[in-house]
Amino acid sequence: MRTLREVPRTVWLLAAGTFVNMVVSVGFVYLFLYLTGPRGLGVGEAGLLSGAGGVGLVAGNFTGGWYGDRLGHRRVLLAAAATSGLLLAAVPVLPTTALFLTLPLCEYASGVQRAANSALVAAIVPEGARRPAFAVVRAAANGGFTVGPVLGALVATRFSYDWLYVADGLGSLALACWTARVVPAHGIRRVRKGHDAGGVWPQLRARPAVLVLLAAIVVIDVVYRQQYSTFPVFLADHGMDTRLYGSLLAVNGGVLLCLELPTALALRRRSP
Repeated sequence: MRTLREVPRTVWLLAAGTFVNMVVSVGFVYLFLYLTGPRGLGVGEAGLLSGAGGVGLVAGNFTGGWYGDRLGHRRVLLAAAATSGLLLAAVPVLPTTALFLTLPLCEYASGVQRAANSALVAAIVPEGARRPAFAVVRAAANGGFTVGPVLGALVATRFSYDWLYVADGLGSLALACWTARVVPAHGIRRVRKGHDAGGVWPQLRARPAVLVLLAAIVVIDVVYRQQYSTFPVFLADHGMDTRLYGSLLAVNGGVLLCLELPTALALRRRSP
């Protein structure tokens, strides 16, 4: 517990904002059901549109740090969260054809936001004490994801899927406002540029074990991410409704919440 007490107050406040945001950020969880249901797309079309959004997310993850290094991670996080929020809130009123442009843009902004958020935590916390700080933020995210899918299923089945995207957009806008309030524009420690000399690819080539890990993550995620696409369709084909799907996802988030933070603390003295 002493390790957790050493986590800066700003990180705890960021984690609180992350928790609230994750409670309402479940639009991507129900995207496939939304596209194949109210939007009337086939499974193949829905997969193509979801994949286009995934490409935007990956691109945002790759470029978010670059923006932050040059413009400031706080500033980039605020801009990306606001952009993502506005686009998400507009999803219910957009024609289906417009989603092929809007969703990739929205996911791109979300990826930039994710990268900026991680970099911001690294800038706030000194080197050597970052693992507990990241664990706190991750635990907050998993806590929100434990509650969010169940509430999202209730909203989708009792009201409309449209409200999920309105709430998701408002949550991103609220996170931008909260971050602007709890993270001061001044006093953020600059991460040393020396670690970035030559760019990311020379750094990765110098660490082949990291490349192997990244390749393994891609293979695993091809299977893991089916829980957001083919899995809910499979459940529906077997007569199981959206509420059961949301409950299963909540169990997943709950397991992570119970195990991830204690594991990170137990292994804090071990090499990553």
